[in-house]
Amino acid sequence: MNLDDSTKNEDKFQNKHQIQLSIRRFTTKYYSKELELQFIRMNEMSCKKLLKEIVPRLRRRRNQVNVHGDSAETVNTQISKEQKKLQ
Repeated sequence: MNLDDSTKNEDKFQNKHQIQLSIRRFTTKYYSKELELQFIRMNEMSCKKLLKEIVPRLRRRRNQVNVHGDSAETVNTQISKEQKKLQ
């Protein structure tokens, strides 16, 4: 009887330890995913902010290029490339 009780206690301890480990793994994965999502959101915000800053500059540059009589196609392609990158 005494040996049986000790093995049961060891099994309980092992099970408890396994449960604790699995909970730690789950929470670690969960929080790492949360941090990853926050990082992605921050990147999206900064990209949108950059897009708002870059597009008007390129449009102004396009207007300057048009004033000089050069082809504006190159600037238009730059604008579309920048917009595609940031979307």
